[in-house]
Amino acid sequence: TSADLHNECTETHTGTSASAPLAAGIFALALEANPNLTWRDMQHLVVWTSEYDPLAGNPGWKKNGAGLMVNSRFGFGLLNANALVDLADPKRWKGVPEKRECIVKDKSFKPRLLKANEEVVIEIPTKACEGQESFIASLEHVQLEATIEYSRRGDLHVTLVSPAGTSTVLLAERERDRSPNGFKNWDFMSVHTWGENPTGTWVLRITDMSRRIENEGRIVNWKLILHGTATQPEHMKQPRAYTSYNAVQNDRRGVEKMTDFVEDHTTQENLREKPNVTENTGSSSDEAEDKIPSEAMLHLLRSAFSRQMAQKRLPKKTASEKLNIPYEHFYQALEKLNKPSQMRGSEESLYSDYVDLFYNARPYKHRDDRLLQALIDIINEGN
Repeated sequence: TSADLHNECTETHTGTSASAPLAAGIFALALEANPNLTWRDMQHLVVWTSEYDPLAGNPGWKKNGAGLMVNSRFGFGLLNANALVDLADPKRWKGVPEKRECIVKDKSFKPRLLKANEEVVIEIPTKACEGQESFIASLEHVQLEATIEYSRRGDLHVTLVSPAGTSTVLLAERERDRSPNGFKNWDFMSVHTWGENPTGTWVLRITDMSRRIENEGRIVNWKLILHGTATQPEHMKQPRAYTSYNAVQNDRRGVEKMTDFVEDHTTQENLREKPNVTENTGSSSDEAEDKIPSEAMLHLLRSAFSRQMAQKRLPKKTASEKLNIPYEHFYQALEKLNKPSQMRGSEESLYSDYVDLFYNARPYKHRDDRLLQALIDIINEGN
């Protein structure tokens, strides 16, 4: 373990602290398979093999003009180590064409005024440097360099829409950014239009999202810098195919580990004392099904999300006070919680009530880790 927030020991290793070393390890495997990969090869491999399905339940997903799923929080999805390393194989990977850079600007542009609760819209038609050595047919990065003078830059919202219709937020408003310095030759970059053809009209929208009547400024200048290739990379000549697997399947592997834990820490005699759900039929089966949200799910949610029910603060229970809920019910409840679409109305409401407690209490903790830890605590409590 290592130091966590509030001088505590970390219980799990998640978030950006874990993402960077995990990604580095996957890239190392790809480089071991193909030492000739460049940094651009690696970016293409990530874009082309990452999967969005495990994260599909999160908001913000969109399909860009090249058929790629992208999200401002999750990029192109979850890294798929197996697919990435397989595609990196020298027998399959043909490399990517030489990188080119096309600069688009309007020499006749004159500064545009912007005030509170207003918007400046700039249309940018381009042929993507057609007929020049810098011609681009397939995009990688898109860069906007702009100088914006504004009395409170945190109130500005900048959006760029590609000719294919992909809308990208380059800058979101920031309540605590009170700087009057604006942006001077500031670079905003995005990969959300990866693989698109840049030819056509781009639309730049700069908006004041506040109602502060004292706000004012101007858009002084801008230029659009397109990074990409003159021809489409070989691997992109076929449509992107995504794999249909989801978070429940991933979480089930964790549940299987929990099953091993139960077998190691619970005697067969104790298990036989619990009713077996799989042997019930007819109305008794329906009754057991109804118990999942009313007992197991409620207890699991309380243990995971409610600070008042934190395991360390609970008084030790006597044998007569222990809940007589089969472990199978907790596993079924855990599966439903990890895939809210399986829930009925009352279950969804129950989940929403407790998940709010969790996010308000410790937003940096991972939800699934807390649910699994709650299951461990419940099993320990029952032994």
